[in-house]
Amino acid sequence: MKIAIIKWKDSTLHGTDQIYGDSDELKPMDGISCGLLVRKTRDSITIATDYWGNDQWRNCETIYRKQVYHLTIKEIHMEVDRGHEPLGEHHSEDRKRAVG
Repeated sequence: MKIAIIKWKDSTLHGTDQIYGDSDELKPMDGISCGLLVRKTRDSITIATDYWGNDQWRNCETIYRKQVYHLTIKEIHMEVDRGHEPLGEHHSEDRKRAVG
């Protein structure tokens, strides 16, 4: 499994307020998105917040590659384990190992 950290430019919505044509606000925004790497192609990068196993993802975001100006991908060693109980106070040692 991999995590992607993406620095990219996005369009900016200015709402319904009046704005002057020479305003410094009339430009794209710089942003940072990060998540579990779902797919990387020549044209786009898709990340998600959640993975459930069997190629099932949730809260996906696809970013057009031409908008990306920096991309970092990190390998993580983690799998979905259907036999685990949720972490609670009595699992503090497991939690320390899982979180790092």
